[in-house]
Amino acid sequence: MAALLAAHASPALASSVSVEDLTKLSIDELANLEVSLVSRRPERRAEASGAIHVVTGDEIERAGATSLADALRGSPGVQVSRINANKWALAVRGFASPLSRSVLVLVDGRSVWTPLFAGVYWEVQDTLLEDVERIEVHRGPSGALFGANAINGVINVVSRTARETPGLHMTLGGGTEERAFGRARYGGRVSRDVYYRAYAKYFDRDGQYPLAGSGFDDWRMGQGGFRADWEPGGPRQLTVQGDVYAGEAGQRTAFASYTPPFVRTVDGDATLRGGNLLARWRRPVGEGALQVQAYYDHTFRREPHYRESRDTWDLDLQHSFAPAAAHQVVLGVGYRASTGDFAAVPAIVLDPPRRTDDIAGVFAQDDWTLAGGRGRLTVGARLDWNDYSGWQPQPRARLGWSFASRHW
Repeated sequence: MAALLAAHASPALASSVSVEDLTKLSIDELANLEVSLVSRRPERRAEASGAIHVVTGDEIERAGATSLADALRGSPGVQVSRINANKWALAVRGFASPLSRSVLVLVDGRSVWTPLFAGVYWEVQDTLLEDVERIEVHRGPSGALFGANAINGVINVVSRTARETPGLHMTLGGGTEERAFGRARYGGRVSRDVYYRAYAKYFDRDGQYPLAGSGFDDWRMGQGGFRADWEPGGPRQLTVQGDVYAGEAGQRTAFASYTPPFVRTVDGDATLRGGNLLARWRRPVGEGALQVQAYYDHTFRREPHYRESRDTWDLDLQHSFAPAAAHQVVLGVGYRASTGDFAAVPAIVLDPPRRTDDIAGVFAQDDWTLAGGRGRLTVGARLDWNDYSGWQPQPRARLGWSFASRHW
């Protein structure tokens, strides 16, 4: 199928895309990989004031990963345990469980943690892995920049732009465990500065624990999406992208009952549906950049013992600039409203069953270069407001020092 890429791609478009082989890069060049997670602005990996690891697209392909959770197995400090065919326990610096909290997960800037238990449903976080440019993993507290749920770390999945994925890509297969799977993506150019791609994928996986027939945890899901980028020149860029998904994942659930034997164990399929739409505009302002991002996210989940529907609206404004040669300042403001509607078996009650959680915050950070670039002092703070505890300050201070030009 790889030959289809060359057959369907526009020659002019394909020639403008350069794919760099990471195995040919030196140690210095690897240290110069660009990251944006630690300071919420692009910077060299070696200069980032935090413990950060980058999983590249090449590494994901070589590992044979079939999900985002699998792609994180090789990242130091990240514990990834597969519980059954469709569930993971993932955490930074230990304490992993299906309900692991305090790690913020972003997919192209869109937060995917749920306020229901402050964690992530990894079985519904999916994308076309061939389109992932890198996954940045920042181990350590990041609440001063990212706010809620960024206590132990932040994971950011960054996709390639539509300009970097021209032509047709298609994969089909099947087997005893991966009973059937297929992925297709097509990208092109509308005009000189406007690029697009669209994708669709489906898989049907057998369960890990067999019963009569297939296992109770068998899993099937379909997903599709698109991305469009307008790049009129320089760092200016408008991105619009979205995804929809639907599927079923087998679950074995035990929950309390008011009748003997007071505990019920049920095997059944969880119904999973959702979709999102994101828009992001970035333009240069002086020596820095201004970025505005907004997205809407809908999720629906029905398991044997509960059902939840959730709608989330998020708006984020960020400005980075350099007031002096030795300073890099980032300022931002954000607001999120998330409405959940919950229903469950009689032994599980949320009161009220429907509520809207509001989170608003402002943040500022200054990166100060010291001693001709050998030292770096980072000072910042965030002030968040939420429905439960009102205003909450989150300060931040980091100091890094390089003893020689070849030490990081």
